This record gives sequence, C-alpha cells and structure tokens, in this order.
Amino acid sequence: MKSAHTKRSSAVLLALLASLLMPATGSVGAATASIILTQSGIVASDSLTTGSTSYWAFAGTASLYKYYEDSQGLHLGVRSPSSGTWVNYYAASPFGSAGLFHVTLTIPYTSVTDGVFNPGLYVQGSDYNAAVGCEAFADWSGYYWTVQKTSNGGGTWSTLYQSTTSSLPQTQDCTIVTNGSNLLTVYLGGNLVFSSTTMTLNMPTPLQAVFQDDTSSSSQMRYATLLNYYATTNDRVKVTNAPPGGTAQIVDSTNKVLASAPVGSAGNANMKVGMYSLPLNAYINVLDSSGALVASTPTTLQIYGGDVYTVNSSPSNPTTTTVSPSPASLTIGGTITFTATVTDTSSSPTPSSGSVSWSDGGKGGSFSPSTCTLSSTSSSTSSCLTTYTAPSTAGSVTITASYSGDSTHATSSGTSSLTVNTSSPHPTTTTVSPNPASVAAGSQITFTATVSDTSSSPSSPSGSVSWSDGGGGGSFSLTTCTLSSTSSSSGSCLTTYTAPSTAITATITATYSGDSTHATSSGASSLTVRAFVKQSGGLLFLDPLNNVPMTQQQLQAEGRYYYYGSAAVENAPYNFYEDQQGFHIGVEAASQNTYAGFYAQKNSTALNPGQVFHATISAPMRTTPSGYFNTGIYVQTGNGYISFVFCGEVTGPSGTYWSAQKATSNNVNYAQNYTVLWTDNSANQPLTRSCTILTNGSNLLMVYVDSSLVYSSSTQNLQYTKPFQIYLEVQSSYAGQELYGIFTDFYVTTGTSITVTNLPISAASVKLVDQSGNVIVSSAVSNGVAVLDIGQYTNTFPLSARIVAQRADGSTLVTSEIFSLWGGDVYTLSG
Repeated sequence: MKSAHTKRSSAVLLALLASLLMPATGSVGAATASIILTQSGIVASDSLTTGSTSYWAFAGTASLYKYYEDSQGLHLGVRSPSSGTWVNYYAASPFGSAGLFHVTLTIPYTSVTDGVFNPGLYVQGSDYNAAVGCEAFADWSGYYWTVQKTSNGGGTWSTLYQSTTSSLPQTQDCTIVTNGSNLLTVYLGGNLVFSSTTMTLNMPTPLQAVFQDDTSSSSQMRYATLLNYYATTNDRVKVTNAPPGGTAQIVDSTNKVLASAPVGSAGNANMKVGMYSLPLNAYINVLDSSGALVASTPTTLQIYGGDVYTVNSSPSNPTTTTVSPSPASLTIGGTITFTATVTDTSSSPTPSSGSVSWSDGGKGGSFSPSTCTLSSTSSSTSSCLTTYTAPSTAGSVTITASYSGDSTHATSSGTSSLTVNTSSPHPTTTTVSPNPASVAAGSQITFTATVSDTSSSPSSPSGSVSWSDGGGGGSFSLTTCTLSSTSSSSGSCLTTYTAPSTAITATITATYSGDSTHATSSGASSLTVRAFVKQSGGLLFLDPLNNVPMTQQQLQAEGRYYYYGSAAVENAPYNFYEDQQGFHIGVEAASQNTYAGFYAQKNSTALNPGQVFHATISAPMRTTPSGYFNTGIYVQTGNGYISFVFCGEVTGPSGTYWSAQKATSNNVNYAQNYTVLWTDNSANQPLTRSCTILTNGSNLLMVYVDSSLVYSSSTQNLQYTKPFQIYLEVQSSYAGQELYGIFTDFYVTTGTSITVTNLPISAASVKLVDQSGNVIVSSAVSNGVAVLDIGQYTNTFPLSARIVAQRADGSTLVTSEIFSLWGGDVYTLSG
C-alpha cells in the first residue's frame, strides 16, 4: 500500500444492508442495580482539529504535498508532477491493538478532468503487504466511494464495494472493522456496505491506520479533509453479570434504542455499535426475561466499541446531589447558606434519607452544621442546608456536599464554586449576542458573552463564563470560556454552538462565575433552530444504465423495459446490452437506405406526474460511410398515435449534429408532420451530450441540451395523453455494419424547479449554494414561497447544494446541510 496505486479494478459488489432500530422495551418497576464501566474500548482518538499532527508519521512518493490541521480537520494534499503519473502521500498511526478504525472523510471534488484523485482510510498489517481501504475516487466521470483490498503492497487491488457515480454525499463516515484475518466489516455513512467472516486477509497484527491520498492529476494540489479519527478494540459493547435470558440495550436521551442484544447463559450480552459515529452519548439498560428494568446507568455515558460494562447487583437507587447557589460569592468573614438537594434518578424514585457532610477543601472556612440531615421535599428529592462562614483570605473555594446514602439510595456528591472577595463585589451584568438568534439544524453559530461591571467605579471583570442550552440537545465547542478584557469595564469570550438535528427553540444561557472583585451574573439568548425538510420528492424514476453488466437475454428476462422495433419485423440485425459504459442499442439496416430501428420503452402510470425526461446520449462515430444513424430520447403521446418530441444526435456522411424535433400524427402507423425545433450544425460537435425534454403534454415544451435551453414554448397544442411513452431508440439506414448508440443517466422528474415553502416574513430571497460557496441560482420570496429554476443543471442532477434563506440586507437567516436536489423537490422550513 506504500507504493503508488495502479489502475483500479472496476468490479462492483453492491451489498448495501439496512439496519433496523428496535423499539424501546417498556420497563416494569425500578432498576435495582447499577451498571459500571470495567474496561474501556478506546485505543486511540484524535479530533484532527487541534493543530498538532505529532501522533502521525507522514511520508509518501509525492514530491509535491502539503498537510495541516484547522477547525475543519486534517487537510492532506498531494499533486502529481505530470498528468497520468501516480503519486501518493500518507499519514500513518502507530501500530496498536485496535480492531475498529474510523474517520470522517471528505472528497471536495465532484470530478477531476486531468486524472484521478483517490483519498482513503486504510488499515494494514505489520508487514505492510496486505491492507483494506475505505476510499473515495474522483475522475472525469464524477466521484464515487469504494471498499478495496490488496495483498501485495498496493500492486493490485480487489474491489469489494463501489457506489454509483456521484450518488452519495461527498463527506462520509468510514469505519473499518477487522481482525486482520477472516473478519472484515465496513460501514460507509453509517450503512453496512461490506461484511464477511470468511476473508483471507493475511494482515498480521498489530494493525495500523493510514490516511492516504493517491493522485494522477497535475493541475493543482488536491486535498482530502479528515476529521474525528478513533480506534477501538472492536465494534461491540459488552455487558457482563446480567440476568440470563434478559436483554441489554443502549438507549439515547429520547428513549430510542440504538443497539440491543440478548443476554446469554453466562450473563453476557454483546451489542454492535460499529455503524455509529462514536462515542454514543446514551444510557445502558438491562432488562430481565420479563422485560422489567433491573439495571441502568444514572446518566448518559460516552460509549465506544470495545467498552465492557458490568451489572453491579447493589440494591441502591442511583442519586445525584446538587448544591445551590452555584456559583456564589461573598466577602471575607461573611456568611452564606448552601442547600444540598439529593435526587433519586431511578425510574421509580423515592425520597432519600440520611445525611450530607460539607467540606471546603481545607480553605479555612466553617460550616454550621458540618453534617445536615435530609428532609423530604418531593416524591424524588430531599434536601438540607448549612451556613458557611468564609475564611479570612480571598480566593476561590469549592464547596462539596457528600451524601452518605441509605439502604435504598446510592452515595453521590455535588459542588458549588464560591468566590471570596476582599470587599463587597462589584455588581455585573452578562449579555449574550446575537439575541435573538436563528440557526439551521445541525449547523453552527457563535455566541459571545459580554460581562460588564455596573458599579460607580468599574473595572474589567476576569474569570470564566459557562454555557448551557437548557437540555436542548446541542453542543458547545467550549462549555466554559475565559474572559478577555474589551474595555475598562467589560470583558467578553465566545463559544461555537452546534445546533441539534431537529427544530427546537432553546435558551442559550451564559453564567459568569465572578472573581475576587466582581459578582456573578448571567444572561441569555433565545435561539430558534430551524431545519429545511423535504416535503415531497420530484424524482419519479432513475436508471443510471451502467451499474450492472447484463446481456440481451438477461435484460429481456429482467423486464425493466419493453424492447422492440422495426428491425425485429424486418429481420434486420440488432442487439442490446448493458455494461459500465452504458446501455448499448445496436442496429443495422436490412438494405442500404432502408431504415431499421430498435428501442427500449418505458411507460407507467407511476410516471404520470412526470414532466422532465432526461438521458445522456452517445453517438457511435463522427461520420457514416453512407446512410444515416440517429440515437435519441422520445416522449410520445399515450394514445397510440405517432406524435412525439425527439432530442438526440443524427450522424451521416457529413458529420454528427444534434437536434430537437416534433412529430404529429392522427394515426398509429406513422408520423404525418415533422417540425425541427432546434439544430446545431456546427462542425466537430461532441459525440456525447445530455438531452432533457420538459413537457406537460399540452401547451408547455422546453428542450435542454447539456446546460443550454435550446427550445422553449408555452403555446403548444400537443394534446398528449398519459401515461406518456418514453423511448430510448436508435435508427439506421446504413447497411454496412451494426452501429450502437449508448444511453446513460435516464431519469424522470416532476419538474425543473426546487420549491421552498413556509419561509418567514423576514426571508427576502433563497439561494442554492454549492460546496465551494458559489451561488447556483436564487429566487425572491413571495408569500413565504420561493421557486428556484434549476433546469439548466438537468445534465448534472442531482444537484449538490445548500438551501440558504437570506434577509433583505443579505444576511443569512437559515442554511441547510448539503442536499442532493432533483427538479420538482419541495422543501419546507420547519420550526
């Protein structure tokens, strides 16, 4: 694998499997046992965003390379010295005991015109010969994802899985699970794409992870971006000492079961988690054979593959202890009352009894009393209080309340942060900006907390600010940030908030902890998390026509299309088959200048809403010795008459030209009138172009060739009935040989526009923005709706872009993740 990559095999093994999530099992009664972590599965972890690359060893065959880390991840770049010359550059981890390897990989290029770019995550054995890879490729045809293996250091590769071209997102979670011998499981974007327990991998352990870029492109430095690397011992979470016949579960905060496994006779359960991006923030539950909850973690845990948890049969209900106020401040020698609240967090809680002991960590203050007795305050909580007298020196003090437990309830403790000041602290205010704020689900927004001294003789506050979203489900890049002075009376700091994946309204709270001079304070911002959700899809039918090689006999047996034509009647030679170049239809005239044709027909009532019909078409040659040959897509009325619209190529002795035509008829035998709608007669035209016909069968008719609108009319009188008959057809009047037209990327959609609804009154425009930040198309908002025409991009459907709603001043109101957009899609703004 350390040598430059050779040409790849194009064999494809499609093994996409869906994982079913089990519903949460209802529990009966309270958990009587706790669950504790006894062995961690994490072997290595690197966010790849710290700026430090010291963990990795870099090398390769390339002389032109670059790598660096920033907040987006590790950027690994390589450039070939000349087009067609393969070079590589890689980052290798130390060898270790891991059996699961993960990284989030982004290939930023939708195509590469002067070669190939191939980044990937590889796992190799200690002899550097055998390896497996989760990889991306970009070449002239687009980009795709693969799983491959080699046994000779990268000399040759076998393809175990390959996606269709440009069909998956350009950012994928790559997870490889292997023992180096017989076991290989690969997840791509959380989906299982390859799994086998009968491999012959010959990868001696310990294993090593390698990020590697291979390229034969010399036009520019080409980068892959890698994020969130981790390696764990395996892809399973093990629970021991559980009741045989029961069930172990991993459950998220919404009570959704993420993984589940039966408990065997030895009391062990093994739950697969390799399909997830780890760690999982979730609970672990154990149920007995009747479905009753018998053990649970009191809070969510960070769970990795390889973790081992044990059911602790102690009868104690889990508890939490909180101390209020927190944070707090007072002057030297002053007094303050602290309250400890103990909460039973089990599924059937009862008030805790017993005592709470107090400590200031030896700072010199005193408590009265030093131990207080709990009193019930609700069905699940108890509390008691103490009065604390501050020590004679200023500084920070941690107040700790320790609950001793009782016969039913487990021990726990909590703390409060206290600042002891030399005199009465200056009052402060904390503000959070922006306020109010709005962000798309899953997107990021930066919040700034500003703390101001509001006394008559102000000074700049110091210390820290802690952040919370009130359980909204998002995350902060910094849960606590340190103030920097911004003026003589204020300080500020910021954090980046990643919104949850669903639409909510959250309160973002910044709490200032105070310092020796300044009192605590807090402020908040109201955040609306909005999400663009697909309401309905415009894609009705899609056939790439090049993903599975099939003979004529196999195609006929499959029944995907109806195959026929005049060639079959006239005993003229014809043939058709499918390979990785596309769908080939060949025909030869029975006699010179007598036309013979053959077609594949698609008609279905399911396509009745369809108005856009597309195919990429290739001519066989630039000229014919004599006679004519044409390849095209036809949209024909469904009543049997020979009335149709044609888009395609016509090749004759003088060359190949592209044309759009219309035929009308009032009979089922032949067309009576032909109208040329558009023709390109220029010399040396491309032999491959895309054709898109847009029609409602009535007054509307538009034709796109490649990205150009070549014909448009809204005053037709077509009178087509549905379902339309769609033909991929070739015709020839040349009797010298069998000529083949080639079709790929055949699809039908309901339209050429993206509709966005439920936009707020503050939204003035909506844009589609590609991954490089370029605006593809924009539209004004009218009555909460924007309609974006993407007809000129029918040759590149689906379109990879974000939906961005903007205010009148050009500021962004809400933006989406990268969507794969088809004409006719309808999205709505939720939240």
